[in-house]
Amino acid sequence: MTQWQQQTIDQPEETMHFESVRILEIDITNPIPAIDVVHPVTDRIYRWAHVLVRIGRQPLGMLQVPLYAHGLSSEACTRFIWHELGPSINEFLQEQGQPPITNLSIAGLPQNMFSNTYDQRDDVAPLVSIVIPTCRVPHRIFACVQKLLEQTYSRYEIIIVDNGPEIMGIAEAVTNRFAYLPHIRCVRETRRGSSWARNRGIEEAHGEIIAFTDDDVLVDRYWVAALVTAFGIDESVGCVTGLILPAELETSSQQWFEQYGGFSKGFRRKIYNLTDHRPDDRLYPYSAGRFGAGANMAFRRSVLFEMGGFDPVLGAGAPTYGGEDLAAFFEVIVRGYQLAYEPGAMVYHCHRRDYRDLERQLFGYGVGFVAFLLKCIMDDPHRLRDLIWKVPRGLWYALSPMSSKNAGKQRGYPKELTQIELYGMLCGPLAYMRSRWQVCSIRHQRNAVQNIVDPAYVP
Repeated sequence: MTQWQQQTIDQPEETMHFESVRILEIDITNPIPAIDVVHPVTDRIYRWAHVLVRIGRQPLGMLQVPLYAHGLSSEACTRFIWHELGPSINEFLQEQGQPPITNLSIAGLPQNMFSNTYDQRDDVAPLVSIVIPTCRVPHRIFACVQKLLEQTYSRYEIIIVDNGPEIMGIAEAVTNRFAYLPHIRCVRETRRGSSWARNRGIEEAHGEIIAFTDDDVLVDRYWVAALVTAFGIDESVGCVTGLILPAELETSSQQWFEQYGGFSKGFRRKIYNLTDHRPDDRLYPYSAGRFGAGANMAFRRSVLFEMGGFDPVLGAGAPTYGGEDLAAFFEVIVRGYQLAYEPGAMVYHCHRRDYRDLERQLFGYGVGFVAFLLKCIMDDPHRLRDLIWKVPRGLWYALSPMSSKNAGKQRGYPKELTQIELYGMLCGPLAYMRSRWQVCSIRHQRNAVQNIVDPAYVP
């Protein structure tokens, strides 16, 4: 890290005016509740709430509602939901073969109108392997696994890849905590980096579908089932990504990350390929961020093996900081598979609370994106001509306040965060070459050790 990155920058003045936002869910198959200004667990007072509205397993949208002096009554909450999401509610009912409604009652929708469970037969349901790289303190992975144990889908295994320093004892802590559950196991990967860790998880996995999430994520109870359902759309679906929402908005940094764009890609299912599901985007398919993020993704096992797993030159823990998920999504598309975005496969992500951490995150995004583009060119030099034609549009997309990338940045969003991301892009080429050298060195050392152990070994 350069001296420029390490220097201390005073947190922007706008932080003083920030108000925390309460995050909660309302399932309208149940009576619509009132929302209190006081959180029932923390006793913290809120003036605003972000409410995820769902019909059973299906998320419909996120509403920002004011919490007045005495909170929001059930009647007022119902009116907000109907005013904002009435068309989405009726569209969902139509998909379920149910008649539309003309108004939403505070009693909610009758539960017998549709099923809240995914049809599943254990004898035909595919086994799903869930891989979670971790290098942090054990309590994070404990919370993540605890939510995974609440899944409505039963045929899954959990593989935790300990990629942290040995002295942290993550593997031992996880083994002791979940020793009574045979479908959970923890393995070590000494090569630092999320790609090395994910590839180790792929080696250990037995499932037809391999799903990935992070240790700072809390998954919804329908997550695995929704992923499996999306793979059932068509045999050509090689990858499925899902909806990622903030787990909390307690600090200015967390809200600024949402203004930056967050992780959410909307509440409608989307299909991507190179033919009939190609969006009107001149940067496509290099604009791989539109597909989803590494905190919520799954692949067919056969597709991952065809791709050779994740590129260890990219990703957290490498000099490139990230980009491994973008490269994987890109490979799925250019190899002729379909990629499905399924909002029903929903998770909550714990955004970084600290401003310094947010700076490092956005710097890493800049580095990782350029590194991903360089990988595209190194893998196939013929792509250089295609990318050159896209450069002007890419610069407009990155810099213009009118582009979809920057449209959500409200007044008060720190300009230095945008500058830091652009600086990361400038650092991308050097970081990519440095990371390639490191990976070559690691592989050379490992091959040398294997040759000593087994002289007949041929790399």
